[in-house]
Amino acid sequence: MRRLIPFLALTLVVVATWWAGGLGPLERYLTDVRFRLVEREAQGGVVVVGIDPRSLEQLDVWPWARGYHATTLENLLAAGATRVAFDVDFSSRSDDAGEDRDLARALAAAGPRVVLPLFRQYQRDGRGGRRLVETGPLPMFREHARLGTINVRPDPGGLARRYAAFDEDGGTRVPSLALALQDLADPPSRPFHLDFGIDVDTIPVLSYVDVLTGQFDPAVVRGRAVIVGATAVELGDYVAVPLQSTIPGPLLQALAFESLQQGRALQRPAALPTLLLTLGIALAGWWLLRSSSWRAGLLVTATLVTSVLLLAVVVQTRAPLLLDVAPALLLVLGGFVLNVALRVDQQGLRLLLQSIRMRQTEGMMRLVVDHSFDAIVTVDSHGGIETVNPAAESMFGRSREELAGRPITELVSAPEPGEAVGRRRSGDGFPVEVTVSALADRRDPRRVYFLRDITERKAHEQALERQATYDGLTGLPNRLLLRRRLEQALRAARADGLPVAFMILDLDRFKEVNDTLGHHLGDQLLEQIAQRLVRPIRDDDTIARFGGDEFAILLPETSLDEALRLGRELIGTLGAPLRLHDLSLQIGASLGIAMFPYHAMDATELIQRADVAMYLAKRTRNELSVYDPEEDFSSLRHLTLNGELKQAIDQGDMTLYYQPKISCETGRLTGVEALVRWQHREHGLIPPGEFIHVAEHSGLIRPLSRWVLRSALEQCARWQRARMSIAVSVNLSARNLQEEDLPEALSGMLDESGTPPRLLTLEITESVLMENPKRAMAVLTEFSRLGVNISIDDYGTGYSSLAYLKRLPAREIKIDRGFVSEIDRNRDDAVIVRSSIEMAHNLGLSVVAEGVENEEVWRRLRAFGCNSAQGYFFSKPLPERGFERWLDSSPWKPGSKRDRRKPSVA
Repeated sequence: MRRLIPFLALTLVVVATWWAGGLGPLERYLTDVRFRLVEREAQGGVVVVGIDPRSLEQLDVWPWARGYHATTLENLLAAGATRVAFDVDFSSRSDDAGEDRDLARALAAAGPRVVLPLFRQYQRDGRGGRRLVETGPLPMFREHARLGTINVRPDPGGLARRYAAFDEDGGTRVPSLALALQDLADPPSRPFHLDFGIDVDTIPVLSYVDVLTGQFDPAVVRGRAVIVGATAVELGDYVAVPLQSTIPGPLLQALAFESLQQGRALQRPAALPTLLLTLGIALAGWWLLRSSSWRAGLLVTATLVTSVLLLAVVVQTRAPLLLDVAPALLLVLGGFVLNVALRVDQQGLRLLLQSIRMRQTEGMMRLVVDHSFDAIVTVDSHGGIETVNPAAESMFGRSREELAGRPITELVSAPEPGEAVGRRRSGDGFPVEVTVSALADRRDPRRVYFLRDITERKAHEQALERQATYDGLTGLPNRLLLRRRLEQALRAARADGLPVAFMILDLDRFKEVNDTLGHHLGDQLLEQIAQRLVRPIRDDDTIARFGGDEFAILLPETSLDEALRLGRELIGTLGAPLRLHDLSLQIGASLGIAMFPYHAMDATELIQRADVAMYLAKRTRNELSVYDPEEDFSSLRHLTLNGELKQAIDQGDMTLYYQPKISCETGRLTGVEALVRWQHREHGLIPPGEFIHVAEHSGLIRPLSRWVLRSALEQCARWQRARMSIAVSVNLSARNLQEEDLPEALSGMLDESGTPPRLLTLEITESVLMENPKRAMAVLTEFSRLGVNISIDDYGTGYSSLAYLKRLPAREIKIDRGFVSEIDRNRDDAVIVRSSIEMAHNLGLSVVAEGVENEEVWRRLRAFGCNSAQGYFFSKPLPERGFERWLDSSPWKPGSKRDRRKPSVA
């Protein structure tokens, strides 16, 4: 009986500790071990669309416009997703009300297939404290969707293990997000444990930017539920969990979905069955151990422990149950220890050993304190210093005799846990980290201060801060710091009603320098350029390296006129050649300006629209441009055109206009240039300058170009059948030169239409050829083998030479209208055009001049020996019937009598 008393006492302590939750950490560890042993794959009923680092990088800014979420929702539902849940905060209105309306329309169209999040977060109250409030989507979103709670409460160890099936919102019972995504016949009514044995790596994950742009396999989401949310570390939506350390919040919701779908909503049995099982195992163990030797007892203990663990694994595998085995294991192990201890009658020896160890421990602790690198100071109940270790004497420059009895505030500014300022004998301050522990002595309470000099750490943090906010090459602020200052400037501007200018400057031809001289010299060149650009900048302005060869300039409280003046001055600083070793290099720049509040109302739009203005300057070859909504291909109108262009090509809303080419020698029509127009059903006739760019950036340039080629060849064939031999010229885009099968397709079109290849001329702009000369040579050679003519369009704008062009299989060049239209008034233009014609003829190339708008220009071109000309002097581009009417009455048609004498130029 006497031997049973310690075991009963042990049983009482273990059961009481378990009942009070003291065995929770051990139980959770054993549960995690079982999860590793019974790992299983996800069934694939849910897909996560992650807002990942690649999406943040490609979409550039955060938070995103809600129109992105609307497009993503539409793409997912179109791909066959059964339901879509957003783990995204829609509780506040965005700066752009139109974006909110777009998302509301998308939600209304989706109906009950969308689940929006309901979550708790802390908000400040009027007294400076914080309170926990339930946060949900705006009413305009809430009315079109289901609600699902995403609240996750960590266990005492700080890890998320349990999941609430339902939560409350203003007295209304709301299902969790995972429950709202599926219709279960018998849903759980109370919180359950997630099955972390399900491998989260087997849950399909798509990148948000791929879904937004439609570049994903619809089969991945077809027939499945989808959860959209943040998976990027920098967005902070990570949850601490067992096994995987941390996972993104959306992936935790997907794990809850899988747990429900697989019937793995785990629960722990009631306390009474667990208690009875524990006592039964403990009594069995004690009965087996009571008369066993320590070796036999060790074998019995190992057998019982293994059996209990195996039982828990089997039950967890076959049923959604988590057995509490920690109390049974502790009782079995404790029983073994008690059994061994009761067999050893050496209490006195143990006490002696314990006393010796205590003295050894005290001496060891004193040695640790004396040799610690941290200052250790003990303080009495009145705040007076009692003892200090050698590290404290060295850190503060005072001896322990000097410090004894002095207040602790003489050493640190704030004697509380955290960071404070330490004071040396000289009065110099330095940063210290303070940790405080209380000594448990009711009669004489003391506190121990652990003080660490963190001067080096602070310096390292400051260095990291500068590294994170400044460009390492130029020393200028980087994109992150610029964004912060832009946000600050906009807040001040909204309060004061003042404008803000934002400029993006991109270097021209810098890539050529980098490719030719190497990145090392390119970096040196960027350093010189940064030094020049800083000179005109005012103290309140910010110039930053935006990335690569781009710079951004923030001008608070600046009008458009002032911004234009400074922009021209910045470009002017790059006018003088740059010296790089023995080389003299000329680098130009293109600069775009956007203004708050005239062009944009927030930082994201201001940056985007300055970028649009910069690309407009580059595209139009102006050094400087101000944002123009008509040139913004990301605007709502252009996005609408992007969606309608494919339908227009398929339904025959495109048409061809024809502009005549006139022989300078005979004065007769020699051919036409086919120009595509879009006869929009709402906007009327849309010029190519507005939709060609859309086609090139949406992948529609391929079907559009093939429609133009086929239509032009069919028209040419109709003229042939009418006994009119009229050659046709068609423009090709840079993207067309990347199509390896275009020559073969063109050959088929020629055969199908019956048009002789000699009557077709393909016009390729000079700048396109210079982007990839090797590729251009290969493609043009394939075209030449078909027998079609090659013309180099916009000659004079691409920085090439006639000698290079001669190596291409081209038969003519077209001199750009920018050089031709004013040769009757501009002597320099006349010299350039005349010289280009002579050089081309010497190389066996014919010449076509664009932009002939009056008779004097026409007369001079004939005198220069130009081969052909086109322009409004002869005719503007005309549709098929208009061109044929012009041909019937035109003095330029074949066979008409024109003055063919070659004029002279005075």
